[in-house]
Amino acid sequence: MNFALVKTENATTEHALPLPELPAWSDTGWDIDIADSLEAAEGPWRALLRQDCFGTAYQDFDLCALWFQYVGAPAGYQPVVVIGRDAAGSPAFVWPLVRKSVSGCQVASFFCGRHANSGTMLWRNDIAPHITQPDLQRILQRMADAGIDALALHNQPMQVRGVANPLLLLPHRSAPDKSYSVSLDGTADEVIARRYNADTRRKLRRKERQLAGLPGYRYERVTTFDQAERCVSEFLRQKAARLSARGIANAFDEPGMDAFLRAACRKGLSEGRPLVEIHALTSDAEILAIFAGIHDRTCFSTMFNSYTLGAHARMSPGLTLLLKLVDDCTRRGFETLNLGVGAAEYKSSLCETVEQPFDSFIGLTARGHIFALTTQVMSAVKSTIKNNPRLWDLVSKGRAKLFARS
Repeated sequence: MNFALVKTENATTEHALPLPELPAWSDTGWDIDIADSLEAAEGPWRALLRQDCFGTAYQDFDLCALWFQYVGAPAGYQPVVVIGRDAAGSPAFVWPLVRKSVSGCQVASFFCGRHANSGTMLWRNDIAPHITQPDLQRILQRMADAGIDALALHNQPMQVRGVANPLLLLPHRSAPDKSYSVSLDGTADEVIARRYNADTRRKLRRKERQLAGLPGYRYERVTTFDQAERCVSEFLRQKAARLSARGIANAFDEPGMDAFLRAACRKGLSEGRPLVEIHALTSDAEILAIFAGIHDRTCFSTMFNSYTLGAHARMSPGLTLLLKLVDDCTRRGFETLNLGVGAAEYKSSLCETVEQPFDSFIGLTARGHIFALTTQVMSAVKSTIKNNPRLWDLVSKGRAKLFARS
């Protein structure tokens, strides 16, 4: 049975309303298939990526495959990759999703979970602007027929390179966190001068001169396995200590994450094209700061970062490294540096573009509707807390005290 997706004034919600029967997808010259293995999905997935399609670097096949190998499969996820082909049999779109049983529901979500700062479907560039709501309904019906009860799709961009995200036609709500990016139009000095005044730039140069006095001080883009292993190990140590002190659960502590990060940072490294690229500020004695990210043809997107827990933290090594990353990205011709979702002072100080991603919680069955509604309510509560400074401060302080007692 077809269902309508109806928007209200304040939010987008679902209503089960009868619709006229839509023509079969195959009658329009299109075909939909669902692959339940990465092997079956790899061909069309990679074919779309070679076309510079609508999507982000987080939908890279190799990244998703490594996450699935080390994290997803052991946690009980299974691939449910939706593939659309045109009349000639060429891939028109790929929905890179995994499924898992949650509270008795089969829920589909993006690969890499919250470790991907941006989740989206892959669409051929000539297809994305022309997708309609009936098109999406047909895909959802196909997923329901395959046993999917609900979709939980987090942190979707409103647009990619000026093209609106087709999933805005589905029920959605604003994600709790915003996404931060900076345009790399011009030289690094020009980008930095647009965002930091002369006094701030002088202070940062003074702090870097202090760091430069450390034995072996250097900035490097990691090129060897030994460097990558050392940086990942130090990142995990620094991040765990800092999150523990703030009373925040460590998402990098989940089973398989250590192996996933190491494998992603090693892949392609010997050929000079690492899947996840590490930039580091180091001295002979310690790793001062780390930024790691993934990129497509136009955008470098950071995935994780940390900085020293020691006395040299007062010299702002993280911010110094960020400015070196800006310089590296402008020299290599990237158009945008994306620092991911979640508010932070270093992001707001550099980034001129603050975007509001959206989440989609969509029920496809009666059981799925209950799951979607419950998840939507929980997300709304989280969003309210995060976007109210007083509430967020109270929650943060309470969480830190709780962890301190434990």
